[in-house]
Amino acid sequence: MKYFKILLTIVSCFVVKHIKAQDLRTEAKSFSLAIVSSYFSGNCDSFYNKLSSELWLMDGDGVVKIQDLKPEICEAMAGAVKNKEKTFLDYLNDFEIEILSNEEFKMRYDAPFPSYYIPAPDDYFFIGYQPKTTADELSMDRFYIREDMFIFMVRKENGVWKMKGTS
Repeated sequence: MKYFKILLTIVSCFVVKHIKAQDLRTEAKSFSLAIVSSYFSGNCDSFYNKLSSELWLMDGDGVVKIQDLKPEICEAMAGAVKNKEKTFLDYLNDFEIEILSNEEFKMRYDAPFPSYYIPAPDDYFFIGYQPKTTADELSMDRFYIREDMFIFMVRKENGVWKMKGTS
């Protein structure tokens, strides 16, 4: 009976940890899609409010404090969707959406992280630039996004999801 209780405790801890990770992944996906939705709606205030006060540039260019950069950020956001006739629903129908943990991201992409990136357990990477169909099957006018705006990292800061890193 003693071993059964120990085994039950171990299994319970694993299940709780797995459920918590799935909940965080689901939250990260919902938050990330809200960011992408703002690209299509053109709502810069919504987008800007989802950014961390310090945004990490994941290509190694450093850390940016966003407080004085709203015009530049709004301009970049406005260019995320090239074809303004496309909708968020078009995007959801046409593109693969993945949410990867830090470990999954490192396993999939063989690129080093910048030295200022300090991973946290609730970091998730949104990857949403790959069409669901091949280029041969999809006419070129359907490629309507700026790919780098559809790769970013989100993190919970003080209990609130924020975009913390961008490509």
